[in-house]
Amino acid sequence: MHPFHPLFGQEFERLSSREGLPEDRVYFERSNGRPASIPKHFTDLGCIDPVVVMGQGRCLFRVTDLLELCLVIESNTSAEEKHA
Repeated sequence: MHPFHPLFGQEFERLSSREGLPEDRVYFERSNGRPASIPKHFTDLGCIDPVVVMGQGRCLFRVTDLLELCLVIESNTSAEEKHA
């Protein structure tokens, strides 16, 4: 599991995997017997995020994610100004 995911450190048997939009997902069975899925890149089946590896847990956000957040905030601010 991804180091920031609540299930980090636990192991699960993969039931299946699906590739597709918007992201690849891995399906597994929870301890209560119910199926669940998570993004493939949150598992060791996906590519390791270099920011997580290099930051060793010290980096809270990736630059690309922060830039995307800025665009969302800017878009919402512009929409609010138009309606004011």
